[in-house]
Amino acid sequence: YAAAVGEPTDDGKAPLHLAIQAGRVNWHEDLEPLVTPDPTVLHYPDPETGLYPCQLMALQHEYTQEDRNRFLYMARNQYDNDDDWNNMTPKEQTNSVYRQYQDYQFHRLTSIFELLRQDVSVIEPPPEPEIPSPEEEEEEELVIVEENEKREEDEKPGIPNLQQSHSVDDDDESETSTEYGYLANTP
Repeated sequence: YAAAVGEPTDDGKAPLHLAIQAGRVNWHEDLEPLVTPDPTVLHYPDPETGLYPCQLMALQHEYTQEDRNRFLYMARNQYDNDDDWNNMTPKEQTNSVYRQYQDYQFHRLTSIFELLRQDVSVIEPPPEPEIPSPEEEEEEELVIVEENEKREEDEKPGIPNLQQSHSVDDDDESETSTEYGYLANTP
């Protein structure tokens, strides 16, 4: 059983996601047994919503008739027999159901806290990107401009041009040599 807590179902949900979505909010009874054997389950986002377990637990949801019936059932089960419940006034019954709702909310908040306490890194923001200084930005732009200019020069077709170059040797006063080269920006 403990090895299965990290195994997703066919639809990619971990047992922890399913428990939270089923309204199981009691940390000690419902959720802790699903987290303790494999705490990495806290880092599994729900495939349907993309939310982590602590975020799923924190979602505010509308209470359905099924939820209200569960609170009523829990309130009635506090008493040993139906006569105790039936002898209560409607206001007392309503208050008893409301206490169950409050208890549910308490367990829900406790579970949110415990899920975060187990591993707060699931909600830590990603590291801030490094922002270059204005000097670094200018230098980077200059390098990009130079690279673009060089690329443009390399891509333009050149035409042959006869260039004269002069060099001085130790033996001769002056010697003229002819070299063939290409001028890139000549029409």
